[in-house]
Amino acid sequence: MALKGDLASVDLAQVFQMLVLNQKTGILSVFSQTAWRALYFESRGVTLHFNPYTFPDKVLEQLVRTGRVSEAQVKKSKDYAYSHECPFPQALEKVGALTQEEYRRLFSQKMEEEIYDLFFWKEARFEFFEGATELPGKEGMIDESFFFNPDSLIMEAARRMDEWSVIQTRISGEDEILTPAVDLSQVNLMDLDDMTLSVFDLVDGKRTVQRIVEITGYSPFHVFKTLATLIDQGLVEVLGPETMLKNAMECIAEGRVQDGINLLERAASMGEGGAEIHLTTAQAYESLSELERASAHYKSYAEDMVALGKEGEALKTLKKVVDLVPTDLEARERLVFLAISSGEEGKKLELDPVAEGRTLIEIYVEMEEFERARSVVENLLEVSPGDLELIKSLVTIHSKAGDTRRVLELYEVLAEELIRRKDLMGAIKYLQKILLIDKDTSTPFVSQCDQGEYLITVWNQGEGLAT
Repeated sequence: MALKGDLASVDLAQVFQMLVLNQKTGILSVFSQTAWRALYFESRGVTLHFNPYTFPDKVLEQLVRTGRVSEAQVKKSKDYAYSHECPFPQALEKVGALTQEEYRRLFSQKMEEEIYDLFFWKEARFEFFEGATELPGKEGMIDESFFFNPDSLIMEAARRMDEWSVIQTRISGEDEILTPAVDLSQVNLMDLDDMTLSVFDLVDGKRTVQRIVEITGYSPFHVFKTLATLIDQGLVEVLGPETMLKNAMECIAEGRVQDGINLLERAASMGEGGAEIHLTTAQAYESLSELERASAHYKSYAEDMVALGKEGEALKTLKKVVDLVPTDLEARERLVFLAISSGEEGKKLELDPVAEGRTLIEIYVEMEEFERARSVVENLLEVSPGDLELIKSLVTIHSKAGDTRRVLELYEVLAEELIRRKDLMGAIKYLQKILLIDKDTSTPFVSQCDQGEYLITVWNQGEGLAT
């Protein structure tokens, strides 16, 4: 029986213990919607199943960020490894950057941190592949030089999780922003260790905790713990919402657009900035060409404008979203419906909801999203009730959905509209279609022409049509 489950209901420590007690050998895959990681278990312990191309780069990035090696030394080492066909750790030592022993120790520490991080994953699933040393479709390898004691890992992870509950009372999450609480001239930097100093140096009232994690390369746990300690020492404090907007605009002006966006989104989550904060955030994302994220904020801004009775501004914003991201069907649909309901505001912007809607209907039909297509057509028919093309679109939708009864009803509607327009031959065409589909039809069809005459058509199976 396969071992798999959800980490929201089963603790990873329990999974570890189960595999160790049953002396299982194989790969434990842990995955969420956004991340994947794998561990290899065997009699010697557990190790990380890692990507041989990307994982060493993570180690190098951390070495550079912490000042252990320079960018120039990394380049020199890579050139040496290539020209002398030797392993990279050996090349690092040859150019005087780092001994092989130091590199392997730091490599091992990074592996451990990747494993400890898994114990904090909750919205994730796991599956054990017994006997496997690799997984199809996943780039990875096992370095048999690095094996860790499972019991030691579990104990350290448990200790960290206990500390984590305390840390969370100081820092709510990775989007928290901290600022120095004292004048830096009053701080004796010699009292701070290397990690604390490198973290403290990045606290400026503009970077999120997540950004500090990214820049330092330290594990999230160690960054959070260090910041919590600095809070307890009175050296840093959580940034108040009243300062976030000012700091955000400073960041954007300085070219630190992502930091500015983080501040804006944090302020918005705390109810600061009103509708304009979404517009500013959208424009910042657009400047980074992150159009889908820009679209989300533009749409929030548009809804705020609707709530304030500014339908014209909302329509203009939604039109911009559609131009930026033509595949954003939600924005297209909202644009059509709002243009219909706003009437004059749509005309001022030269928005044709029927034309926009027809494009959307074609897309929905192609995607077989018949209910959404029907909703668009029926809304458009409210402003253009006699539009034959829209009624025909509705016929196509119900036909593809297999709703024959509704198709027959719509054929009658088309026939009525054509008779009203004095196109009797066109009307007969649709009545013939009804007869072909439903040969049992015997209901008289009566419609009044403009001349005051009546067109009476009676059809029965085998009778054909009479006028």
